[in-house]
Amino acid sequence: MQHMPCTHCVRDRHTDCVLRETKRGTYARSALGQKISRRHPRERVSTGVAGDLSRAEDSGALPTAGTDVAAALPTGSSIPDNTAWGSIGIGHVHPQTGVEPPSLQAQEVLPTSESPHTQASSGTPGNGSSYQDISWSAMFDHFLNNRENARDWIDKCSITYLGESFPLAIVLGGLKKDGSRPQLHHLGPPFPGPQGSTPFQSQPAHMLPEDLEYLRAKGVFSLPEKAHLDALMAVFLDHVYPLYPIVNRHEFIQQYRNNHLSLILIYAIAFIAVTFASQSVLQLLGFHSRQEARSFFYTKAKALFDMGYETNKITILQSTFLLSFYGGGPNTYWNFYSWVSTAVTIAEAMGIHRSTIAIPNMQPRDKSLMRRLWWALVVRDSICGTLVGRPFRIDLDQADADMLTIEDFAHDTMAPDFLENPSAQRYAQYQIETVKLSQIMREIIMSRFYPGRQPVMSGDLHAKLTRWKADLVSTFTWNADVPDPSNPFSMSLSVQYNNHLILIYLGHMRGEDSRHRDEREVEEIVDSAAHHIPTVMSTLVTKSAQLTVPHELYHGIFLAQAAFYERMRSPDKLVARLGRSALNSCQMALQNIGEFWDCGTFILQLFENLSSRCLEQQSWTAESGQDSRAVGAAEASGAGGVLHFANDAGVFNALLGDDRWQGNPMLESLFDLPPELFLPE
Repeated sequence: MQHMPCTHCVRDRHTDCVLRETKRGTYARSALGQKISRRHPRERVSTGVAGDLSRAEDSGALPTAGTDVAAALPTGSSIPDNTAWGSIGIGHVHPQTGVEPPSLQAQEVLPTSESPHTQASSGTPGNGSSYQDISWSAMFDHFLNNRENARDWIDKCSITYLGESFPLAIVLGGLKKDGSRPQLHHLGPPFPGPQGSTPFQSQPAHMLPEDLEYLRAKGVFSLPEKAHLDALMAVFLDHVYPLYPIVNRHEFIQQYRNNHLSLILIYAIAFIAVTFASQSVLQLLGFHSRQEARSFFYTKAKALFDMGYETNKITILQSTFLLSFYGGGPNTYWNFYSWVSTAVTIAEAMGIHRSTIAIPNMQPRDKSLMRRLWWALVVRDSICGTLVGRPFRIDLDQADADMLTIEDFAHDTMAPDFLENPSAQRYAQYQIETVKLSQIMREIIMSRFYPGRQPVMSGDLHAKLTRWKADLVSTFTWNADVPDPSNPFSMSLSVQYNNHLILIYLGHMRGEDSRHRDEREVEEIVDSAAHHIPTVMSTLVTKSAQLTVPHELYHGIFLAQAAFYERMRSPDKLVARLGRSALNSCQMALQNIGEFWDCGTFILQLFENLSSRCLEQQSWTAESGQDSRAVGAAEASGAGGVLHFANDAGVFNALLGDDRWQGNPMLESLFDLPPELFLPE
């Protein structure tokens, strides 16, 4: 309207830009005609497969189960509702939650009409394309036009978040004179479609034909058969949801039954489901190995994420969280750390890191979901960043999200006595306790490795852990010598507790004088904590219960092995032998869980190389009568080839890429690494 050629034609270097006379409202158009008329004129003429995608007979819709998109239904058709949950047997007492959910057919679900926030507001986009391409100015115009209407419900899928430092918030009086908390979450343009996502539409309006063709080549539109999908969803609800409750359970079930689950979320859930699934489920799906199944579903979810297929921010956040269980590699940009970082970026853009207590026009169950998502991210960020020695992606000093309570989980339970039944609350109480432990972990890491942070003394950190353990509810207390495999949450908390103890005392705390601490007492604390972890792991392997526990438990193996490696290098032969035996026990556990915990593979290889080199050094030292450290220095300078390292690239070169151990505060502080491990390629 302002100039010709228009910005799209200028961008794409088209000179035949014309302003067509609109015929809107002069005749009744079909759904297909409305879709095409919204496109740019240049997109209406195309040839080959890309042109076929713009026609009705190849719409990009999700096909019926087990078929390819090439045989998709015509435009305007929808998939028959043949994905009822009849084959999902969850009408039994859950071994982890203690809750007996009814069958899905009889289970109450929230009706679609319950959400008042699905009502349209003035100035809102009317389709997926305009919602995807909405500009900042349009977003703020919508906010200005609707900010006075405080009765409109704020949809969790399309929140407009304005931080206090944002100039618009200051201009509009966001910083109240009376000092009260300003409202930061505002009504945004409603997300089109019922309950947020409608992936079964004929063709997403914001997708270009060539992008859809790429996705079809990736096979993302060919869903597993109904029975296979039912099995995957059952695994998610029975085994994954109690460990990571990042969806509204009832809303999730309703969306699945109505074919309204997002396509990317389906694949992300399938990825995490096969991670926790039994071998019988994997055989049902027709996969030869768990690695094959995880790679299959991860690739499809990643393709949908890369192409921007999904526009629902809550759905994208949930999907990226689940994809953070993909380990990746040191030289790949996408791994568990980068997925967590992406999820945090999405969460902060929605303001999930801020308090929602003062928002009267948001559904309580949506507030609870936002809190569960945020604190699940905090836990993942804490433990993943610590594992690889990277900075935490979340700065809790800039967040004031409300702490989790038992009530945040009451919306998703069918147990009538949930608030009075400690057994039914176990999975909810675990989330609260693991959040508390993650906060202590962050304080330990910042005290030890953050150069700009005033360190907290090790005794004070130990006292915080002791108080946390003393305040535990009785259902989570543990016997250090006899783990309880029927209580996976208790075992996980016990391992995390001992992991934090090792993290405090292994090595030396920054700013503390080691001469003023009792080294014998410290060694006893570290040894006791380290030996508890393989004890728990041995119990899990013996009882075949490795898939029943959250992955936070497995992270403790890394530090336990670090402690055993230190003992293995002791000049005392008995201490060294005991350390080597305990280290081998951890290696056996890692061998067992490596197929579903990706980090286990590189940790296994790491300590296999470290221990073998240590044994070779000790053997050579015993024969030559020379000090082992002198031998290490001589080998690093090239004086001698007894250990035959000269042609090796060094184990850490492959594991860490160009970021050597000097850039990894965890590895640098935990290991007095011999320089021969870092020989040039």
